[in-house]
Amino acid sequence: MKIKNWTIAFVLVCVALSACIPGTPQENQGGNTLFVGPFWKPCEDVSPRLCLEVKESNDGEWQLFYDSIEGFVYEPGFTYQLEVQKETVENPPADASGQRWILVKEVSKSPVEMPKLDLTGTAWQLVSLNGAAPAENSRVTLEFIEAAKFGGAAGCNSFFGEYTLQGLEFTTEGVGSTLMACDEPQMSQESAYLSALGSSKYLYIVEDSLLLVSADGSFLEFTSLVVE
Repeated sequence: MKIKNWTIAFVLVCVALSACIPGTPQENQGGNTLFVGPFWKPCEDVSPRLCLEVKESNDGEWQLFYDSIEGFVYEPGFTYQLEVQKETVENPPADASGQRWILVKEVSKSPVEMPKLDLTGTAWQLVSLNGAAPAENSRVTLEFIEAAKFGGAAGCNSFFGEYTLQGLEFTTEGVGSTLMACDEPQMSQESAYLSALGSSKYLYIVEDSLLLVSADGSFLEFTSLVVE
């Protein structure tokens, strides 16, 4: 009888200790707090793309977040406090993350007051189209010469159109261009640029950088130009 009781006790102790061993499923059930910033930032891991900015405490440093959070629907223009579950992925593919993040609870979603922008009179030069630099000897610009109207150089042709801006939401219409033919890769770049510009949904400016983001995640990154 004593042997049997010792056996039961030993099994119970082992079960209790296993809950404290790193990497066990019990550890992964705990919540982790993430604060999420109000807009994406360009980043690069396997390929260039957009990343969220996150921190683990209110007074922490913002860091690029290369993973996704299952169940979390992100809307720019808000800061979030999330409770998330973090799990270790065993033997992930070479180009995949070793962590899995799952939304447990959206603790808060707070709108960020964005300054009202007047783009009129500003000009910008493209530095990145979905993370790729413009073709050599190719100058691509975006100029807001008049209220609600834009234009610029697309690398080969000049272009024009109209826009509306409400907060972060940026929409275009009537985008057109001249019809001069140029060599590759300028023509393919120009087509991709005008397509991304025409499908833009959000506009965000930080210091001397402007970022346009489409609903499908494609993005254009510009740096400020001095209007002469």
